Amino acid sequence: MKVLFVSSGNSSKFEIAPFIKAQGEDLRELGLEVDFFPIKGKGIRGYLKNIKPLRKKIKKGNYDIIHAHFVLSAWVALLTFTGRKIVASFMGSDTYGDVDLQGKRIKSSYINIILAKLIQPFVSKIIVKSKNLEDYIYQKSKCIILPNGVNLEKFKIYKRDEVRTELGLNLNKKYILFLGDKSNPRKNFKLLKDAYDLIRKENESIELLTPFPVTHEMVVKYMNAADVLAFTSFLEGSPNVVKEAMACNLPVVTVDVGDTRWLVEKSTIDVISTKQPTQFADDLLSVLRINCRSEGRNILIKLGLESKFASNKLIEIYKSI
Repeated sequence: MKVLFVSSGNSSKFEIAPFIKAQGEDLRELGLEVDFFPIKGKGIRGYLKNIKPLRKKIKKGNYDIIHAHFVLSAWVALLTFTGRKIVASFMGSDTYGDVDLQGKRIKSSYINIILAKLIQPFVSKIIVKSKNLEDYIYQKSKCIILPNGVNLEKFKIYKRDEVRTELGLNLNKKYILFLGDKSNPRKNFKLLKDAYDLIRKENESIELLTPFPVTHEMVVKYMNAADVLAFTSFLEGSPNVVKEAMACNLPVVTVDVGDTRWLVEKSTIDVISTKQPTQFADDLLSVLRINCRSEGRNILIKLGLESKFASNKLIEIYKSI
């Protein structure tokens, strides 16, 4: 079976989003032929310019299935009119929209929301990452909830002092890790910044790490070096970074968004907090005082969130169409 992944290629930080590339590589390890088509050009007009080169790629590669990530990629794949089966993965913002710094949906994001509704009759399967995203899909018979899995061979446990030394971090300080894009309003970095300002009044030895963007390899190192991951987004599906932290047994303090409650509810260390800076600061401090790693890795395994499990399920979806 030959599968072509179609997704945005507009980031200055990577050609293919790391979680999409990782999914494709996992499928390759399981015997599928997987290629990537990164879309160059922003906005609807920029995406439409990719129809012709994508059509050539599909015909030359003779692919069985096109797996489009995000709604605009799915439209580009559909408009090639090659007759190939299309699997559309909706990631979150293409179903619920984007927000401003106050968490309110911005008007321009309704374009993606409408396009996500309109394309549903024309694709074979729709994959969403969490239960809350399924609510935006009206063609329920096509919809499958399939969170991205985590490659436990890559996201593994390292000795904390060794990775801190490698990263140039102080062996005796406490570190709060934030791995989102601070400039993206949806990630709500302001909540963490306000909480951290309160924390620093009590303890100046606690540092905030914001290394984005970094490679997957470096993400693993930072997760093993840090003491807690802070997750503050306004809107999410099934956030990969929370699952990756759990794979490294890094404690997590997160707001109740997407499927984070389902992910961490069985943990005795991780905390579901609120969007109030005072409470978020208190929860971060309580985890730091406990001063131990979480049992997140075992929880991931019990939830069936190893990448090979998710990849095998994805192969079943491909075979079904």
